[in-house]
Amino acid sequence: HPKIVMVSGLRWRFDGTEDTRRVSGQTPKNSEILRRDIVIHNLIGNPSMITVRRGAFETVGLFDSGIRWGQDWDMWIRIVSIYEVAILPFPVIVYRIHPTNHSYTKRRQVMESYLNISRRAIRASRPLWLRPLLLIRAWSRFAHEMALDAKENEKFRLRQIGYSLIALILYPWDKGRDKINTLIHSILGAETYKNTKRLFRSLFRARG
Repeated sequence: HPKIVMVSGLRWRFDGTEDTRRVSGQTPKNSEILRRDIVIHNLIGNPSMITVRRGAFETVGLFDSGIRWGQDWDMWIRIVSIYEVAILPFPVIVYRIHPTNHSYTKRRQVMESYLNISRRAIRASRPLWLRPLLLIRAWSRFAHEMALDAKENEKFRLRQIGYSLIALILYPWDKGRDKINTLIHSILGAETYKNTKRLFRSLFRARG
């Protein structure tokens, strides 16, 4: 496929904190959807998943050393904006999450950096009329991540409820199920939420 400049795929996401593994990632239907959604979140993945033609860097430049978190995503946005990119519909890596990941220990700083990358990309995106909706989606995603950050500490339960509500109200269509679950978790509390999940699982098994 000589027109394809970059290839990625899905990933096995292994969460060491919950001992769960699932396939994560998305395969957009076409290039237009990819160009639109890449400014909201990193659909391409991390550099371990990527194969890029060397010539692309001669056109879009190198990684931006001024960005602390998300240099790779900023690069993928630049490449996707002018080149054809393919995302394979199967996992190409295993990505392990554990309590010492920056995703956990520095979630707010990471997400603030991501939000800045997203806003900058949205300001440069076309068409102009789509920018307000993209900004709403970006803020919704940021609020959801802040709710997940507050979820790690029961003392921040009111903060979790607030961020969860904001995320769901602003844009319920991106990761809608996750946003609803996070809101329910924030209202019920961790222990009640776990017990309720166990109860529903038991009921479904009994019916089966």
